[in-house]
Amino acid sequence: MTTNKEANSNIIAATSAKDSQSQASCPAECCMCGDYGVSNELFRCKVCQFRSQHRYCSNLYPKAESYQ
Repeated sequence: MTTNKEANSNIIAATSAKDSQSQASCPAECCMCGDYGVSNELFRCKVCQFRSQHRYCSNLYPKAESYQ
């Protein structure tokens, strides 16, 4: 039996801001908060390669003291 965390980690991939911008004509937007926010904190879905989410909007990653 897999946990939700394990299942979710199989469908997400970290991407750099440069990768996000090169694959779309406009900057990536977080599908959770709807903001562009800190672009280097976005990761992209491995399955659809379209949706992006900030690490700080996800419960898969621990909260950082600060973000770059």
